[in-house]
Amino acid sequence: MRRISVVALLTLMGLFACSGAKVKVTGDPAGPSYQYEKAMNELLSGDYTQAATMFEELSASTLNPVLSQMATLRLGDAIFFQARYAEAAEVYRQFIEQYSRSPDWPHAAYMRGLCFLRKMPEDHWILPPAESREMSDADNAYQSFVSLVQGAPDSYYAMRARLLLAKTVERRCRHHLYVAAWYEKKDRPLGVTQRIEQAIADETGEKARGRIPASFHCADSPPTLLRLARAYDAAKNPAGVQKSIARFNERSSTMKVSSSALKEIQALTIKYETTAK
Repeated sequence: MRRISVVALLTLMGLFACSGAKVKVTGDPAGPSYQYEKAMNELLSGDYTQAATMFEELSASTLNPVLSQMATLRLGDAIFFQARYAEAAEVYRQFIEQYSRSPDWPHAAYMRGLCFLRKMPEDHWILPPAESREMSDADNAYQSFVSLVQGAPDSYYAMRARLLLAKTVERRCRHHLYVAAWYEKKDRPLGVTQRIEQAIADETGEKARGRIPASFHCADSPPTLLRLARAYDAAKNPAGVQKSIARFNERSSTMKVSSSALKEIQALTIKYETTAK
């Protein structure tokens, strides 16, 4: 039997304490409370398959609305710990829709986002870059964490969601930059500018809303702003070049920039100052 990890055990114990659940098996063996507590013991002992079976049966059979609600939530947890993330995400979604006024919905929203985060492709030397692959998991994780931060901003889960939200923003940003690189290879500067501008807009918007830290930089950084200036230059868009140069100079005042990048920006600056005259 698989044992639950120390970190996971402590987390679960904290969650159960907050929700008022008890793990001591007492009362009528035929009663739903007894069955719930017995299922909890299976979950905490690491027998997630048995726990999931028991919670699923209980959520479908009990007429006790509180126990049905808690059994549904714990069913999602039991499935999550089996690494069946797509199924767990669906259970959490059902919980959020059915028990939208429950004090436990932040837990469901957080765990649903975590499910999609775990499903996101990872970088591997033998596979294409993670950002080149399907983005639906990153988008779903983003939406889950945003709904939590907006709906329960002062909750314990919102604090943790903000940390993970940055990962989804970064993956979405990397995807935009990956597509921009594809447009660069195809000599399609308008596609480059659109993708990089979208990535910058997303990043600055999240910072303005306070969802990611000001220190976060993915697209809004000197190397990417130089790429943007190049693309606007290729597209013969002087206003775009000048805007990119101004933003590059603003960012380079606080971030490390290579000497080659500075020389290229200086060359573009001189070129468009001359053009303006």
